[in-house]
Amino acid sequence: MILRFKSMVSILLLLPAIASCSQDEPPSTWSQAFTPLQDNFAISERFKQQQAEFDFNGDGVEDSIYYTDVVGDISDLSSVSLFQPWLKMDDQKQGAKTAIVIIHGSSLLADGSLAVVGPLPAVIHDKNDISVLDTAAMLQSEVIKKDLIAQLEEPELSARAKGDVILIPTEAGIDSFIYWDGSSYQLYEVIDMP
Repeated sequence: MILRFKSMVSILLLLPAIASCSQDEPPSTWSQAFTPLQDNFAISERFKQQQAEFDFNGDGVEDSIYYTDVVGDISDLSSVSLFQPWLKMDDQKQGAKTAIVIIHGSSLLADGSLAVVGPLPAVIHDKNDISVLDTAAMLQSEVIKKDLIAQLEEPELSARAKGDVILIPTEAGIDSFIYWDGSSYQLYEVIDMP
């Protein structure tokens, strides 16, 4: 009788845990904000995604960054601001397979749709088929907070950047950076002196 009672109590205690396993976790605000862009971009599984508070344009409103795989034609998108700061080298066809997407000041409305407080989502992409964005070194990309840019010892970058910057590592070890200058995203390349 006592054994049967203990079994019943154990089952009753485990029911909520079993029920919660069968329910899908609701998507996070971070992943929900990306949903409208999924026809052309997929959140990349190759990168360690950074779901922290960033402010790339320096407006004091939280921005989100996504390292993505390009899965559609992005040459004529009206739903994003496309920034391609790398010079086009030759007759390239598709461009990089990787893009960085930044959603400025996003928040979700009660119905789950995206309300963008700031400008359109920004897509940082290289129009060259052979791109630094597609290299193994790019997997080490990270965001550098505005207050830490001075530690890079690049005074020109510190003066130009209005917010946090994105480190674009290279195979050669000469890093470059993507930053917001107040009107658009720009590429800052370190001049390496021998």
